[in-house]
Amino acid sequence: MYYYVTGLMPKRVVAFGQKKFLPQHGSDAYDAVQAVIEWEDGSAFWIQTSWVCSNKNSAMTNQGLQFSGTNGEYWADHKFRNLHFLTDDQGFDQYNPNFYKAYDSFDEEGGIEWVGYGYESIRQGIDDIIALHRAIEGLSPEEALAKRKEMLKAWEPLRTCPRQALVGVAINEAVRISVDNGSVFVEFDENLYPHIAE
Repeated sequence: MYYYVTGLMPKRVVAFGQKKFLPQHGSDAYDAVQAVIEWEDGSAFWIQTSWVCSNKNSAMTNQGLQFSGTNGEYWADHKFRNLHFLTDDQGFDQYNPNFYKAYDSFDEEGGIEWVGYGYESIRQGIDDIIALHRAIEGLSPEEALAKRKEMLKAWEPLRTCPRQALVGVAINEAVRISVDNGSVFVEFDENLYPHIAE
């Protein structure tokens, strides 16, 4: 996401992980991981993630994002949407109206139309795959490859595409290497392959 917003490439990563709760319950996974990514311009991005969340939490996860820059900031608590339900049976529950919502269809009696970023983020990728396949019907393999590259390049400013995914995968791999090796710094080569810093 940071790459998508800034266009910067990661320079190095260091990460820390804790294994306390989950190993007591049959899983060798980390309970929590914290990572710091240094980018090519010297900026830093902190990530905290954890699988362990109280069963009494008002949502399945706590999510948030903060950007602090020289000329401004962006901060969002992705769990707290200023909406909640409260019932005697279920207690307190926070509600996110933008994630997933069903509406009665205007086109089909008894039909449902789904809206929200939870649905649309999945549908967009499927629609893109369908569009790519339709655009290359009848083309030679060379022409089809050129057409797919052309379409992906046009989409890149508008949505995350394979290049952005590769950056995220490289960072995830660097985090894994760092925590598995005692929280060492991990750098990237010109092809984004992570390796332990020398």
